Amino acid sequence: MVIQESDFLEGCDNDDIRLITLGSHDNIIAQITNHGARLVSLFSPNAMGKLGNIVVGYTKATDFMYGKKRYFGATIGRYANRIANATIKLDNQEYKLEQNHGKHQLHGGSKGFGEKIWKIIEQTEQSVRLRLISPHGDCGYPGVLVVEAIYKVLQNNTLEITYRAKSDRQTVVNLTNHSYFNLSDNHSDSIYNHHIQLDAKHTCEVDEELIPTGRLASVDGTYLDLRNLSNLNAVRQGKSYDHHYILDHEGSLAKAIEMSSGRAMTVKTSKPGLQFYTTDNITDDTIAYYGQPLSSVSAFCFETQFAPDAMHHEFLDDVILDPSEVYEHVTIFDVNPNTSR
Repeated sequence: MVIQESDFLEGCDNDDIRLITLGSHDNIIAQITNHGARLVSLFSPNAMGKLGNIVVGYTKATDFMYGKKRYFGATIGRYANRIANATIKLDNQEYKLEQNHGKHQLHGGSKGFGEKIWKIIEQTEQSVRLRLISPHGDCGYPGVLVVEAIYKVLQNNTLEITYRAKSDRQTVVNLTNHSYFNLSDNHSDSIYNHHIQLDAKHTCEVDEELIPTGRLASVDGTYLDLRNLSNLNAVRQGKSYDHHYILDHEGSLAKAIEMSSGRAMTVKTSKPGLQFYTTDNITDDTIAYYGQPLSSVSAFCFETQFAPDAMHHEFLDDVILDPSEVYEHVTIFDVNPNTSR
C-alpha cells in the first residue's frame, strides 16, 4: 500500500517535511522524504508482477523523527560508519568530532544528515533532487559542505541514488543510504531465508568495538564468504553480519534473492566498499510498515560506502575532499524479479 502524504504527515508539526512519490504502477514506485533525504518505501514486483514494499521502516514522519530506529532509509553523513576516538587530522590540524558511540563517532554524529531537513531543489514524476548545507563545525567537522542527494526512478525497475558534495575547505566525506530491506514484503519474515552474493574477497578486520585494526581479513573458509549466491541460514553459523566488504572492482555487485516471492535486488556502485548488516539489534517491540512487527531477523542493509575509519589507515580509501574537488558517487538498485526460480 503506497503511503499517502497526508497520512505520513499526520501529527507532524514541521511544515517543511514532505513525502515525494516517484514512478508509477507500470514500473517501480519509490517514496522519499526530505527529512533525512531518506528512502521511505520501494515497491518492486514479485515473480507474478505484483508490487510490494521491500524497504523496512515507518509510515509516519513522527516515527522517523522520534522512533527508536532513526537510521531507517536515511542518508548518512558526513561520514558513514565509525571514526575511531571521534578524531580526524587534516593539514596538521586535529579536529575533535562529537562522540556518539562510546568514545567513537558513528554515522556523522547524533545530528547527522539523516536528522536534517533537506531542501527540495527540483522534482519531476521520476526524480527528486535534495540539498543540504552543513555548516563549518557541524558535529565537529571542518568546512561548509554543500550536499545533494538525487533519487531517480529509471526504466526496467531500477532506482538510482547519486550523492554530490563540495566543501570550502579540506574535510572528510563518506555518504551512504541506510535503507533496511526485506524482499518478501512481509517485514515480519526472516531475512535469513534470503540468498546473498557479494563480490568481495576481503573484509576490514575490526576489533570488539568494530573499529578497523589496520588489516584486511580474507573471507576464505568463513561464514563471511558470500562470493557465490548463498542461503544465509546455511552459511551464517548462527552469527550475524555487520562487516565492511572491500569490493573486488569498481561496479562490483551485491545481490539478494527471496525465493518464495521471486523478488531480487542487484546493487552496483561506484563506491569501493559495502557494509553488509543484518539487523540483530531490532527489538521485538518495534512496529514498522503498516503495523508489521519487526524482530532481530527482519531486515538487512547494503550500505555502499568508503571503509570505516579510513582516514587513519593509509591502505584504505582516500576519504579527504579538497576544496578544488567534487565528491560524486552513484549506487543503482535493480529490483527486477528473479527469473531463475
